[in-house]
Amino acid sequence: MILAEHPNRAILARVSEPPQLNLLPFSTTVDMKISTHIYQTYTTLYKGEIILKFVMDDPFWYAKDNLLGIRDEEHHRYTDQWVDARGNVVNIFASQDALKILYEDGIPLGTMIQKNMLLGNGGFASVENNIISRIWDPNSSI
Repeated sequence: MILAEHPNRAILARVSEPPQLNLLPFSTTVDMKISTHIYQTYTTLYKGEIILKFVMDDPFWYAKDNLLGIRDEEHHRYTDQWVDARGNVVNIFASQDALKILYEDGIPLGTMIQKNMLLGNGGFASVENNIISRIWDPNSSI
């Protein structure tokens, strides 16, 4: 089981100082297959350490997902499934990461949504196929 510290949170960061490099170059032989032929060449392999320092200009984390659940387009409803950190579609109630998100971040389940509603960051939960009252950006596709 993979249990991420904050599986649904993200923050924007930038490098605050030039990287500090402490590397030694080593020459190594590699085999490269091109079509049906194998060619031998040399490349440089670096060993050592790199120190990177980051700064977050905005100290607040944001939620990557505002709603947990996958929309079933055919039935116009949400299912109690989500895509986990490994990219697998799993049941929300069987995922410790999903349950942690529900508890810590207060993210609603898609199955809780009974009417169309506007979510954070301009997201829109649509359970009805009526988009007349939908708030949308005219520069984006529906």
